[in-house]
Amino acid sequence: MSASKISTYLKCPKQFEFKYIRKVHCPSNAVLYQGKIFHSAIEHNYTQKIKTKKDLPLSDVTDAFSTFYRKELKNEEVKFESKTEKAKTKDQGILATEVHNLAISPMVQPVAVEETIYSEIDGTKVMGIIDLIDNEGNIRDNKLAGKKKSQSDLDKDLQMSMYSRLYRNTRGKKEKGLQLDITLKNRHETQILKTKRGPKQFNILSQVIEGVNSGIKSGSFPPNPNGWHCSEKYCNFWSICVGRKR
Repeated sequence: MSASKISTYLKCPKQFEFKYIRKVHCPSNAVLYQGKIFHSAIEHNYTQKIKTKKDLPLSDVTDAFSTFYRKELKNEEVKFESKTEKAKTKDQGILATEVHNLAISPMVQPVAVEETIYSEIDGTKVMGIIDLIDNEGNIRDNKLAGKKKSQSDLDKDLQMSMYSRLYRNTRGKKEKGLQLDITLKNRHETQILKTKRGPKQFNILSQVIEGVNSGIKSGSFPPNPNGWHCSEKYCNFWSICVGRKR
């Protein structure tokens, strides 16, 4: 069990079935691919910064984005709606990488990057990949977003609750804080939100894990057509699910 699997099941059980049970392969879309390459470029900078304690020059980070973007396209099928979208996806990603390198990176000294942690929560085996842990003991997650996030959404975010539990279980101590470092790709701005976790959020997390486990074991995978996620643009399985032509 992982935060991404829980999120997928809660968003749409049918999507979970296609992805994790049937293992149906579908091409990625432009939004998901852009976010993936953005994370790779940020990781490239932060990984070397653990030892050097210095950010890479701006040109090196943007070059890393371009390199990862080009190489991954050879190995991964991505569905672009047009040549214009393909070009925009790359150009917008490079600009977002620049913004992150100038506005967020200088404030961060990482001690761990993309760390995979395994543990148990109430008897369930769980894993998580934490974007970054800084030298002050903060868990930081990098996001590339089209619009600003709300504080209330972060305060109840299950992924952050999962990261906090995993950190405490494996390190035997409480993290200093949880932080979301957001780069707004449409505005060339950044947003930083901070939150904490306690018994209330952990209790909710336990209930969610139990409920998702129960649904999976019983084979309950109904489609959820409500919401932005159920569309050809944002769901890789839309064409074989609610968008399927009969």
